[in-house]
Amino acid sequence: MPATDPRIRVLTDQFVADLTEVIHEAALEAAREALEGAGATARPKRGRKRLTVRRAAKPGRTKRVRKVLPRKGDRVSGGRQRRSAQDVDDIAGAVHACVRANPGSSVGEIGEALKLTTKALRLPIQKLLLDGKLRTEGEKRGTRYFAGTGGARKEAPRKTTGKKRATRKASR
Repeated sequence: MPATDPRIRVLTDQFVADLTEVIHEAALEAAREALEGAGATARPKRGRKRLTVRRAAKPGRTKRVRKVLPRKGDRVSGGRQRRSAQDVDDIAGAVHACVRANPGSSVGEIGEALKLTTKALRLPIQKLLLDGKLRTEGEKRGTRYFAGTGGARKEAPRKTTGKKRATRKASR
């Protein structure tokens, strides 16, 4: 069988490039019509970073295409989700009931009982401590929680080390 004629290869490559371009244009037109029908514009939002990519439109020619990179908070999954005040209060009530039933529980034990992560329990426990509904014994990883007296506790003043003041004086 003779070697493939180079003209056939060139014509095939040209056909594939032309077909790809027609499909791309048809897809863009369909997207444009869908957006116009919804009353939206096809422009990206302000402040988004753009990435320029070179894409071959036809053999020997390049076409610049701009892609819009998503913002950090625009991720489909894994983005930050805020809980409502009602959700936090509901979790706080469940934590309080769990601690009353099992005095001396750690955060990990409370989380296992309620099937929640320790991170999800942080804010409800802080609220219960400030309201005086919970009290603690121990420090850091050895902290145990007990039902409190119910009296509101004042927020403890923050300790300052004076390091900022010393560095400000040194920089002047």
